[in-house]
Amino acid sequence: MDADDLQDDPSGVLRKFCRLTNLEYSDDMLSWNTKEQNELARRVFQKWKGFHEDVLASSGFKGRDPNKPQHSMTEKDEDEDWRSKYGDEGARVIRETVNANIPHYEYLKQFSLKA
Repeated sequence: MDADDLQDDPSGVLRKFCRLTNLEYSDDMLSWNTKEQNELARRVFQKWKGFHEDVLASSGFKGRDPNKPQHSMTEKDEDEDWRSKYGDEGARVIRETVNANIPHYEYLKQFSLKA
């Protein structure tokens, strides 16, 4: 499952995932806005501080507006963003890891779940 596909069609991708894994789909899967769910998520994701803040601040999948153009960050923009969040060393490690894994991502993308 690719994050972009999930953002483009949250219910469609989740429905297909559930069908393929023999899970019962529910629209409730598209939101997580109870106090208990938010507290659990904060505890679970604490060790990855910095990577999940958008999710922790959200209450569910909203999907992207297909009429709104999506901007892609340049490599320079990504590096600056990572440097501001994780420092020089963190940004360097992230860049090296991303660059080393792009061929694997592109290979696996062809098999990603589509709605």
